[in-house]
Amino acid sequence: MLADAVARDPKNAPLKGDLIRMEAAIDGLDAALSKARAFAKDEPDNSLYDLISAELYERLGARRMLLVYSRRRSQRGPRTTASR
Repeated sequence: MLADAVARDPKNAPLKGDLIRMEAAIDGLDAALSKARAFAKDEPDNSLYDLISAELYERLGARRMLLVYSRRRSQRGPRTTASR
């Protein structure tokens, strides 16, 4: 259902965030991160997908990967957040 909602409103970043979180719950971290990367590729100025990825890494116990991801993100420079 979330995928259908995203298809109807592809610019709705918070809805895409919910879809990424649901993907993590159903198919695991790798699938969710893949979906987050795909969305981030389409919206490179939106940091929401980076934040959700970091949240998933932390929640799913990948603290070491969180540090690597955070360093990589900080090297890219500041980005804007999604407006709600």
